[in-house]
Amino acid sequence: MSNKIKQKWLFTPGPLSTSKKTKEAMMVDLGSREEDFIKLNQLVCKNLIKIASAKNYICVPIQGSGTFGIEAALSSVLKKNSKILIISNGEYGRRIANICKKISKKYYLLSFKEDETYSLDRCENFIKKNKQITHIAMIHCETSSGILNPLADIGNLCKKYKKKLFVDAMSTFGGIQIDFKKNNIDTLVSSVNKCLEGVPGFSFVIIKKKSLINCSGNANSLSLDIYDQWKHFLKNGQWRFTPPTHSVLALSSSLKLLSKEGGVIKRYNRYKKNYETLINGMEKIGFTSFINKKFHSPIIVSFNYPRNKKFNFDFFYKKLLFSGYVIYPGMLTKKKTFRIGCIGNINSLVIKSLLKKIKETLLIMRIKSL
Repeated sequence: MSNKIKQKWLFTPGPLSTSKKTKEAMMVDLGSREEDFIKLNQLVCKNLIKIASAKNYICVPIQGSGTFGIEAALSSVLKKNSKILIISNGEYGRRIANICKKISKKYYLLSFKEDETYSLDRCENFIKKNKQITHIAMIHCETSSGILNPLADIGNLCKKYKKKLFVDAMSTFGGIQIDFKKNNIDTLVSSVNKCLEGVPGFSFVIIKKKSLINCSGNANSLSLDIYDQWKHFLKNGQWRFTPPTHSVLALSSSLKLLSKEGGVIKRYNRYKKNYETLINGMEKIGFTSFINKKFHSPIIVSFNYPRNKKFNFDFFYKKLLFSGYVIYPGMLTKKKTFRIGCIGNINSLVIKSLLKKIKETLLIMRIKSL
C-alpha cells in the first residue's frame, strides 16, 4: 500500500484547501525563541488587527483550534460575578454553553430553532428580565447550518443595555467585513484555518485593551489564559509554551495573499460567487437547502437528504471522497443534512467540478431524479 496521500479539494468548515504558496511557506524550520520568529509573530498579530480595523484592541494568539480560543477567552474575560447570555441556534452556540458549564462560569442559554435566526424581541425581553447579565455571546455564522446571524442587531442591543458583546467569528473573520466599533464588539474569537486560509495550529482573540487588562486573575486554566499570554508577549515577544511555528509561517503567507487578492471585500466576493454557483447548481440537480435562503451565508450550505430511497449518504460521501472531493456530514439534531463549504483556496470553477462529480455519483447510485 502506498504511503502517498492523494491531494483533495476540501468543502468543509475547516481545515480548508490552501494555496501552494501557503504550503511552501512551512518548508522552513524556525526556533520558537529566535528573533526572526518573534518578529514574524508580531507582524502577524499586527496584520490581524489591521484586517479588523480595530483601534484600541489587542490580538492575542492561543495554541489550539478555535474551540481552544473560545474557551481561553471565556475563561479569561468572565469574572466570578459575571453572567453571560449565550444566544444559540445550533451546535456552536450549545458548545459555548457547554464550555461555560465545564469551567464554572455563570451563564444563561437562550435557544432558537436550528433553521431560524435570532428573534430580536425575544433577546431584548430576556435581557430586560435578567438584569445580572454582563455579557452576551453570539455565533456570527452558525456553521452547523450555514446561517448568518444578525451581528449588527445584537451589537445594538448590547449598546442599548450596556452589555459586552462576545462574538464567535470563527468562520467569518477575513471573509466577511466586520465593523468592530459599529457592532459594539468587546471580544472576538476566530481561527487561522478558516477564511484567512491558513493551516490549523492556533486561534486568536481580538479584544479591547481595557477589557484585556481587566482579565487579570480571571482564568481558571494555566494554558488557556489570554491575559498571561499577552503579558508574556509584552515581556519578551515569545509564546509562553511551544508555539505552532509552521502555522505562523503559513498564516504570514496567507495574509499576504489576502492583501494581494484585494482584502476582505474581494475575498467575500469570491466566496459569494462560490456560494451562488453551488446553490444554483445543487438546486438544478434537485437538492434543497436546510434553511431559508434569506438566512444563508456565503460560508457553508446545509442540504437536506433527498427523499429518494436509493440515496445513501455514506456511499455518496465515500464516492466523492475517493474522487478527491471532501464534503461534510451534518451536525443537526432534528433533520438529516450534509454540508458543502464555499470558502478556502477555491473558486467557482472548482465548485462546478464538484457539481459535475455529484451528478456522476448520483447516476452511479442509479438516481435519475431527486
